[in-house]
Amino acid sequence: PAAALPERVGHYEAQLIRDALRDYGGDVRAAIDALGVPRKTFYDKLKRYGIAASEFRNGGDADTQPISEKR
Repeated sequence: PAAALPERVGHYEAQLIRDALRDYGGDVRAAIDALGVPRKTFYDKLKRYGIAASEFRNGGDADTQPISEKR
């Protein structure tokens, strides 16, 4: 069966955060600006989804497509 809506939304949200961090080389401020979320909310979501911004610095996670290529 398909995942419940909240679970699917969480996966999508986490992917958007990863995409923004990758697109901006791990620059948290730029990712926050691009996503248009408050700083505290962004950090809360990093913690919730177990995402470390430092993993995206210096070309990290380069095996997935950037946001611009997904549209």
